[in-house]
Amino acid sequence: MYILIHRETYAHLSDSIGLFVILAIPLYYSQKINGNNKG
Repeated sequence: MYILIHRETYAHLSDSIGLFVILAIPLYYSQKINGNNKG
């Protein structure tokens, strides 16, 4: 029972992390590029 719940939670977490990474990487690089241009 715990393993099943843990597995589902892990799946939801991995989905959330995947979405976060997909959104965060472009923001991170755009900030980095903007910082380099300002510097």
